[in-house]
Amino acid sequence: MAILFNAADEGLTRTTGSFFSTAGNFTVMFWAQNVTTAAPASDKLFWDLGNAAFAKYLYLAIGAGGANVYLFLQNGIDPNIDSGALAAFALTTWRHLALTYDATTKVIEVFVDAVSVGTWTMDFSTATFTQEYLGDDLVGTYSN
Repeated sequence: MAILFNAADEGLTRTTGSFFSTAGNFTVMFWAQNVTTAAPASDKLFWDLGNAAFAKYLYLAIGAGGANVYLFLQNGIDPNIDSGALAAFALTTWRHLALTYDATTKVIEVFVDAVSVGTWTMDFSTATFTQEYLGDDLVGTYSN
């Protein structure tokens, strides 16, 4: 199933139910296609897992300018992590994005088209997440 988010602030939001437990390993992955005709002025989310105060979060996004995939991390204790540009995200190109978390080593790894584009270490073992977004404010991009 493909979902098209083609205007500012469109997306799916979940604030109830069971959320990821970062006490265990997990993987998030999806296909996305950049179909925007104008570069966004701010980051546009693919996926975000956070809490209400945004003190703790993991999110993948198209960075401002619309040409690259970024990862942003915050656990409320350590300094924030901004990955910088991980991979190009050209117009009309489908990309497979995946994020893995190893709860034992605390390593987060991002893959674009099955190629590792970076690893970061951040402890999320004490994080409690209360909201999840798919495509929120993701202008002109398909995700499924």
